[in-house]
Amino acid sequence: MNGIFVFGAGGHSKVILDVVEKQGLHQVVYLLDDHPESPGRMLRGVTVVGSKECFPIHKGKADTGLVAIGNNMVRRDVARWLHDNGAKFAVAIHPSACIGFNVALGCGTVLMAGAVVNPDTTVGEHVIINTCATVDHDCRIGSFVHIAPGTTLCGGVVVGDGTMIGAGSTVVPCVKIGAGVTIGAGATVICDIPDGMTVVGTPARPRIGKHE
Repeated sequence: MNGIFVFGAGGHSKVILDVVEKQGLHQVVYLLDDHPESPGRMLRGVTVVGSKECFPIHKGKADTGLVAIGNNMVRRDVARWLHDNGAKFAVAIHPSACIGFNVALGCGTVLMAGAVVNPDTTVGEHVIINTCATVDHDCRIGSFVHIAPGTTLCGGVVVGDGTMIGAGSTVVPCVKIGAGVTIGAGATVICDIPDGMTVVGTPARPRIGKHE
């Protein structure tokens, strides 16, 4: 069993630790976290040894890891810093996840319990396919994407880098979603969405102001 590290010591990290433990391919040997009160804390018997700046000191124990941060941009920045300092990244797949044929998963990607990724789908790096989310056939998912619990992406959907697809959302077939998009929880996406837009509702429409 190979030793790995996990960056993050919050709620998302608890889920990642559970996935790694149940997958049975790796053992988490230390945690990193940038919160000033985190060093010395323990999760599932694993100690937070310090911030990411401590990685060069500890990478002799494990230089391969996972970034357990739900926020896409924070996850991206941490992953890039760790990569620039010599880190490599694993892929974690819960045993109850279902993966079809000819599926490609980028490094750092995690599939939570009940996730489904169907045939001929490509998933980028450091993607979260969360609990009971479904990504159907022939989808193209960019890097640093978060597909939240209970989301359904129908066949042929394209998702750009850094996009957040909120819990319980549905995206109809062959829709193209740009980079840096936020889709609100429970939305139904029936048409293409350009880069950087936030959409909410059924059908999903641009969110113009917080009271609209």
